[in-house]
Amino acid sequence: MTSALSFVGGGTTNCAIGNCSSIVGGSGNTVSSVFSTIGGGRGNISSGNYSTIGGGNGNTALCIGSFIGGGYNNTIPSYYNDNTVIVGGKSNCISYGCYSFIGAGCSNVSAGISTFIGGGRKNCISSNYGTIVNGFCNCSGNVSFIGNGNCNTTSTGIRSFIGNGNKNTSSSYYSFVGGGNCNTSSCCFSFIGNGSGNTSSNCFSFVGGGFKNTSSCCFSTIAGGNTNTASGLRSFIGGGFGNISSSTSTVVGGGQINTASGGYSFVGGGKNNTSSGLTSTIAGGRCNTSGELDSTIGGGFKNTSLGEYSFIGGGRENNSVCRDSSIGGGRGNCANGYRSTIAGGGFNLTQCPNSFIGGGRSNTASGTDVTIGGGYKNLISGGTTTN
Repeated sequence: MTSALSFVGGGTTNCAIGNCSSIVGGSGNTVSSVFSTIGGGRGNISSGNYSTIGGGNGNTALCIGSFIGGGYNNTIPSYYNDNTVIVGGKSNCISYGCYSFIGAGCSNVSAGISTFIGGGRKNCISSNYGTIVNGFCNCSGNVSFIGNGNCNTTSTGIRSFIGNGNKNTSSSYYSFVGGGNCNTSSCCFSFIGNGSGNTSSNCFSFVGGGFKNTSSCCFSTIAGGNTNTASGLRSFIGGGFGNISSSTSTVVGGGQINTASGGYSFVGGGKNNTSSGLTSTIAGGRCNTSGELDSTIGGGFKNTSLGEYSFIGGGRENNSVCRDSSIGGGRGNCANGYRSTIAGGGFNLTQCPNSFIGGGRSNTASGTDVTIGGGYKNLISGGTTTN
C-alpha cells in the first residue's frame, strides 16, 4: 500500500501511507508520515515526519527527524523527541528529550534533552545533558557524566562525574569520583580519585584513594590509606590506618591510629599518638600524648607533654608537665617545674622553676635554679649544684 509520491521498492506486506514516504524493502514495515523512510528489516514503524529507520526488527520511530539505524525493538516515542538517534542495539528507548543519542547496547533508557548513551546495558539518563559512555546499570543526571562501570549513579548531581568503577555515587554540584568501588562523593566540589568505600561529604573535601576513608569537612583532605577520618576544617591525612584529623588545619602524615585533635596540631607518623593541644606536635613514635599549647614530642614511647610550650625529644615514659619544661630523652623522667629541664637518664624529677638535671638515675631537683649534673639518687632542694 502506498500514498501520494510514496515508494515501496520491494519485500512483502510493507505499507507506505505518508506523503513522500519510502520503504526500500523488507517485511511488514510501515511508514505513515511525510518524508519518513525505512530501508529494510521487519516489523519496523516510522511515523514521525522526516523519521528514518535503516533496518532491523520491531523498531519504532514516532517523532520528527528521529533516526534508528537498526537493531531490535528500539523505540523513539512521539512526545518531545525531535531529532533523536538510536544507532542500534536491542530494546533501547529515548523516552523523552530532543537531540538525544543512544549508540548501541541493550535496554538503555534516555529521558532528557541532549543526552548521550554510547552503549552498554540497562543504563539510564534521567535529566538533561547527561552522558553515559558504556557499562551496566549506570544512572546519570543533569549535565552529569559516567564513563563506564557498573551501577554507578550521578542521578541527583549537577555536573557531577564518575569515570569508572562499581557502585560509586557522585551526587552533588561538580562532585567527582574517578573510579573504584562503592565510593560516595556527596557535596559540591567534593572529590574521590579511586579506592573502595571512601566518602567525601563536604564542600571541596578530597579523598585520593584507599579504603573506607572519610573526608567530612570543608577543604579536608585524605591522600590515601585505610579507615582514616579527616573531619576538621582544612584537616589533612597523608595515609596510614585508622588516623583521625579532627580540628582546624590539623595534620596526620601517616602511621596507625594517630589523632590530631587540637587546632593546627600535627602528628607525623608512628602509632597511637595523640596531639590534642593547640599547635601541638608529635613527630613519631608510639603512644605519645602532646596535650597543651605548642607542646612537642619528637618520638619515643608513652611520652606525655602536658605543659604549655613543653618539649620531649624522645625516650620512653617521660612526662613534661609544666610550662616551658623540657626532657631530652631517657626513661621515666618527669619535668614538673616551670622552665625546668632533664637532659636524659632515668626516673629523674625536677619540681621547681629553672631546675636542671643532666642525666643519671633517680635524681630530684626540688629547688629553684638548682642543677644536678648526673649520678644516682641525688636530691637538691635549694640553690646548689651537684655534679
